[in-house]
Amino acid sequence: MKKIGLFWSMALLVVLASCGKKTIPVASNTNKPNVLPQSKTDPRVGPKHQKDSVEVYRPPVKTETDSTPPPVVSNNVYTKTFTVVDSHGRLLLDPEKTPADITPDWIALKGIRSFTPSQAQTMASRYNTVPPRVIYVPSGMEKTGRKGTYYIYSKKFWYWKKEDGLFYLDTNYYQ
Repeated sequence: MKKIGLFWSMALLVVLASCGKKTIPVASNTNKPNVLPQSKTDPRVGPKHQKDSVEVYRPPVKTETDSTPPPVVSNNVYTKTFTVVDSHGRLLLDPEKTPADITPDWIALKGIRSFTPSQAQTMASRYNTVPPRVIYVPSGMEKTGRKGTYYIYSKKFWYWKKEDGLFYLDTNYYQ
């Protein structure tokens, strides 16, 4: 009786071992040429690793900036939106040509920094452009909602009006 139990346990062990075995094809050397490494003293052999000389094309990123404000109609009244502080943190508004309906804090405007490289890269990849930080919007183009006065720039970026009369980019885009 012990022999029959031993026989069945061995048979069960063989079946389990054969079912669990993975079938991997055997690699053959018939198709591969034998390549021997070059000698380190051979002068014809160059460096082991050559730097990649191919440059990757990176499309330029558009920045939404107007280098100069639109012309003044009369008494510093503007009819179009324009950039006050661009995405690089540059102040583009001249203090002498300030619109009459805003009272900017010039020290605070000069202190606005540009977007960090990671913020600019994120916005460029998401929106295909990097928007300006601060813009001027004439009173006829602004909209009022429950949260305050806002303007939608280029149909994608929300700007909110602050006490000085200028519109600042919503922080959700870059934080």
